[in-house]
Amino acid sequence: MKILTIFLRFTLCIMLFLVTVIGWDSFPALIGFLNESHVSNLILVPFAVLLYASAAFTYCIIFFAWRLLYLTDHHRLITRSGIFAVRIIKISFYSIAVIYILAIFGLIAEARILKAPAPLVVELFLIILGLTIGVFANTLEKIMKGVSE
Repeated sequence: MKILTIFLRFTLCIMLFLVTVIGWDSFPALIGFLNESHVSNLILVPFAVLLYASAAFTYCIIFFAWRLLYLTDHHRLITRSGIFAVRIIKISFYSIAVIYILAIFGLIAEARILKAPAPLVVELFLIILGLTIGVFANTLEKIMKGVSE
């Protein structure tokens, strides 16, 4: 089992690296682009906060996914600790979906500037992805609770 979790840990490390690079490089560039395009600060500031909040929740997901892999390696996945980790992952995915729903106004401004629908398509994909994985984590949490009782 540890060989499989090593691969998943490697994948989590890649995800951690990508989220860090995006948060360090792409988010400031996007915010700067919107600022130079004279987007209202009433849209720009909340949009920036929401972008970084989504990154924070992504770090939380990676941390608790790592925790689940640790519990799997030690044959303690279906314990209170495992159920707690799945619950936090579920809440984080739902939170990311809500964040991207709230950030839609910033993306509408970006789509207007670029005269392209791509930002909105990506936004809708991220909302659906967050909700879908949140529902999956909710189902997994209920299964784990049923087995542990």
